[in-house]
Order: sequence, then C-alpha cells, then structure tokens
Amino acid sequence: MNLKIDDKSVPIDIFCLPEMSLSSARAKMTKWTYSLSIKEQEFIELLEDEYHQLISDLKEDDEQVGEIQDELGKAGYPALDKVLQDNELLFSTIYYLFENLISNFSSSGASTVYWHDDITSCEYKQGKVYIYGICYSKAQT
Repeated sequence: MNLKIDDKSVPIDIFCLPEMSLSSARAKMTKWTYSLSIKEQEFIELLEDEYHQLISDLKEDDEQVGEIQDELGKAGYPALDKVLQDNELLFSTIYYLFENLISNFSSSGASTVYWHDDITSCEYKQGKVYIYGICYSKAQT
C-alpha cells in the first residue's frame, strides 16, 4: 500500500485511525488530503473474508427489515472483484471495511503523524484501488 499526503509519498506507519472522533481537535490541527493506493490482488486478499462477513451481515439486516437498504444489496451482493467495476459500490465497501484495511498497515503508536478523518472518494484504475480522503496532523510536517 502506498500513501501520499498532499501528493507527497510518506510511510504508511505514520497514518492511523484515531480512537475517537477528531471533531473537537480539528480546530488545533492541520488539515491534509491523502491518497492511498493498493494493488487489486492485495486488496482482495486482505479484505475477502471481511467482505464475505459484511455481505452476510447486510443480508441478515435486510431480512430483518424486510427490504434491501444498501447499495451492495441493490446490486445483488456482488463478489468483491466485481465491486471494483463500480466506484459507488467500491466506496460503500471501503466505507464499511476501511478500518480492517488500514489495520493491516498502520499502527497507533508514538510515530503517528496523520490521523484519518474522512473518505471523500474511491476509484479503481490500472490494477489498483485508490482511496482519497482527509486527514489531520498536530503540526505541519
């Protein structure tokens, strides 16, 4: 996985998910844009089990409510490799599974510099999944 902060390549281990929302801290932090890229095969290998569990959970929720409520359900609960062909489905999948994906690469240790805040978009192109979003740091680096 490759990480860029404001188009500058940085090590993935300085990026993490905050334990709590950044809402109250944002005013004192510096806002950045980030992009993550990961090869298709690695993306599928890392998330395939979690994706199957997600689909199982969504189907169960839909059965309890009596209707399909999610874009993945409306698309027929496609296989993970098929999700890559539709940016809206890819966004939904990454939104649900982002923590699972990032936990494979980053940590929340003393070396953390950038904290994830929001995913703004996703796309699949040239054999890679790209995730774009907003993150914050305590001080400019």
